[in-house]
Amino acid sequence: MVQDLRPVNDIVEDYPAEVPNAQVLLTNVPADAKVSSVINLVQAFFSIRVAPASWGLFAFQYEGRTLQYTRLPQGYKHSPHIFKKVLAEDLRHIVCRSTLLQYVDDLLLCSPYTIHVLTVLANGGYKVSRKKLQFAQSQVIYLGRLISRREKAGTRASGNDNLKNKLTWTTDAEEAFIRIKEEMQQAPALALPDYDKPFCLYVTTKREPGQNTYMAAILGQNQCRGKGRQAIAYYCTKLDSVVQGYSPCYQGLHAVYVAYTKAKSITMGWPVTIYTSHAIAQLAEQGKFCLTPQRQLRYYNLPFLIDVTIKTCDTATNPADYLPPEYDGTPHECVADSKAFSKLREDLESEPLEGAVVYFVDGSSHNYKLKSPDSTLSGRER
Repeated sequence: MVQDLRPVNDIVEDYPAEVPNAQVLLTNVPADAKVSSVINLVQAFFSIRVAPASWGLFAFQYEGRTLQYTRLPQGYKHSPHIFKKVLAEDLRHIVCRSTLLQYVDDLLLCSPYTIHVLTVLANGGYKVSRKKLQFAQSQVIYLGRLISRREKAGTRASGNDNLKNKLTWTTDAEEAFIRIKEEMQQAPALALPDYDKPFCLYVTTKREPGQNTYMAAILGQNQCRGKGRQAIAYYCTKLDSVVQGYSPCYQGLHAVYVAYTKAKSITMGWPVTIYTSHAIAQLAEQGKFCLTPQRQLRYYNLPFLIDVTIKTCDTATNPADYLPPEYDGTPHECVADSKAFSKLREDLESEPLEGAVVYFVDGSSHNYKLKSPDSTLSGRER
């Protein structure tokens, strides 16, 4: 049963959700873990008791009777955050020499000693899905990733249907492959987010010659003095088919929107400064002639978000611009360039010129171009 709690959600104050990034979370899996277990909790919200003083907040009537929730209800917008905090507090008291990861109601235990964790969950009133339980296995699937001793956080195999050539795999290749994975697991270039400091997001667009345009972005922070800004996450995605037909400046506008949407899983409402080489506010305001109302509304609201500050930068200061296109990173007027991009010719206007000379000719006349000594073009009547 799910109750419509939208009236309650409308009057409850919002606060940043502490949802971990799955990619960052998986970097905590030890490389030497031999046995792992994945525990999935069912009816998670109903495992959390509600204080008697708050029962009336979710009360409702059914067939003339007034009913109240004594457990955390589904449909309440803060139920996932409350459940995560309560579960994390219960798991914090577990003493074991192993790695225990939590992603909302999914747990990963890198240890053969799973009985102790299951006992703590049972005593706390939690229910475990027996069907989804992966108990003490050498290979487990967690958050859509295959995790084993040799394949830490690897992508699930998709089969061998697309293999074309025979792959010769030697002992040296195996050792080199394992060594590369171990070095990648350390990830010294990526830092963990510090929510006491503001974020910075660098956004640009890249185009393959004669092909599609992509968004590239880097999320970073000033975490240590003397080290400059440290990267927290990298983003790259292909722009959709509609945006591929936009002018370069409007492609940059869409790239900023996509990059901010992806980075929200880490920033979670904390202040973020977006650096781009385009005039985002002007483009969003002038885009009614080339953007759909839905897209224009998304772009128009972006500069006014409480956690967003947009600043312009050039190629020299944008680390996301490793391979800048010819139109990106250089000083330009976004609105004027976008208007010129939408014309068939640069000198073609939709309105007639004021005071223009009108010529009337018949079929016996024609004009041809002649280049004069001063390099101007003129017409001759014949």
